[in-house]
Amino acid sequence: MGLYLRWRMEETPAFREAMSEGKVSEHSPLKDTLRHHGRAMRNLGAFISLTALSFYMFTTYFSTYLQLVGNLTRAQSLLVSTVALLFAALACPLAGAFSDRVGRRKTIGFTCLWVMLCVFPAYWLASSGSVAAAIVGAQQPLAVVEEARDRGLGDARGLRHVGDGGAARRFHALAVS
Repeated sequence: MGLYLRWRMEETPAFREAMSEGKVSEHSPLKDTLRHHGRAMRNLGAFISLTALSFYMFTTYFSTYLQLVGNLTRAQSLLVSTVALLFAALACPLAGAFSDRVGRRKTIGFTCLWVMLCVFPAYWLASSGSVAAAIVGAQQPLAVVEEARDRGLGDARGLRHVGDGGAARRFHALAVS
């Protein structure tokens, strides 16, 4: 909606006058950023998608999976999720130190690889029916995913979630109606 208004609405007379007098330069920070840093933003957007999806899978959906497939009680599945989130919170400083030591790019690459490798074993452990195995499974990807929420990803994260916000509202509206 904002883009439509920005691109389709006419400028005010005062702004058009300032443009004609050369007092205002045409400047588009988003266009410049996409032109010069589009590839990096696309890659970061993909990375944000991976971390957001894996965070959702291991915080929200995981407890449901534990109940339906792992045959754990609601209390047990919530205990597993709580322990996994506490582990993730405690691991954040360690993951930050790892990132400081090896660098941001290697950390991002390691995070992507680690999440992809851990998804199937984590759910396999969760389906075992054992609370201890489920806790071990839930901890694996979360420790690295939490570290991925880095200070340098703001623009890519913002642009990536612009589409998610609108789509999420539409899907919720369809589900309710």
